Amino acid sequence: GALLAGQLRDTRHVGLAICAAQALSALLLLALALPLPLPLAYAAVLGFGVCSGPMTVWAQTLRMRLVAPEWHGRAFAALRMLMQSGRPVGGALAGLALAMLPLGACVALSAAIIGLPALLGALSPGMRRAP
Repeated sequence: GALLAGQLRDTRHVGLAICAAQALSALLLLALALPLPLPLAYAAVLGFGVCSGPMTVWAQTLRMRLVAPEWHGRAFAALRMLMQSGRPVGGALAGLALAMLPLGACVALSAAIIGLPALLGALSPGMRRAP
């Protein structure tokens, strides 16, 4: 998915493409909360990876267009630090959620956390005009 996104040259609607990819990722993850046959579960995981992969390429491209060139290094370092800290923090929160909720509810909650920013972004005029 990331390789395909990197090949796209038309960036007029990249903001909406990010929202669509993230919303599809959320829906495919939500499908995993259901009792699916194993081949469909595999297809949902594959689809999730294909849809979520381009977001790294697209988001980085948009960020660096918005940040002044002299701040690229600092902005990139700060964003990477925030993103990497999300794994242990998210893991701790997920551990607590799994201790209190059934697995299907945790998966559905994860899908909502992924899908809500996609919906809000699609409503944002800035994302519709993304360079």
